[in-house]
Amino acid sequence: MVGSGLPVDYTGLHIGVRHDGRIWKENEKRKQSMHPHEYGIGDKAYVGCAELVCEVKKSKKKKVLSADEHEWNLTLQHYRGRNEHMVKEVVQGKEALNSKWRGSYALICAVAKLTVHMTTLQERMKGPHYDVYGPWPHF
Repeated sequence: MVGSGLPVDYTGLHIGVRHDGRIWKENEKRKQSMHPHEYGIGDKAYVGCAELVCEVKKSKKKKVLSADEHEWNLTLQHYRGRNEHMVKEVVQGKEALNSKWRGSYALICAVAKLTVHMTTLQERMKGPHYDVYGPWPHF
């Protein structure tokens, strides 16, 4: 999604336990849609993805974050929360997406895609959730 809260991309359902970073790296369409020197924001699962700015992780070697790193993480979490709000909007109250599915894989993919598109339409009709500044024509 873009900074104003409008969803702009959906990759579909992914079977199994494939890591988010791997899904990002394997998605050629997404890589081609980003402009040079354009970056996205990702959580700690996306560390190592060159096109994404991520939080600083603690490690065995680095057990404590500096004050600047902690502030950086808080700032990214603030803006990443916008994405989490949109995921909640897509999933919340949709029985098909919140319960055990007994239908076919093709049908749940269609339900998920339709849900994402209808949620995007709903969000476009509401207008931007968040103020953004710049020459972006998203609303």
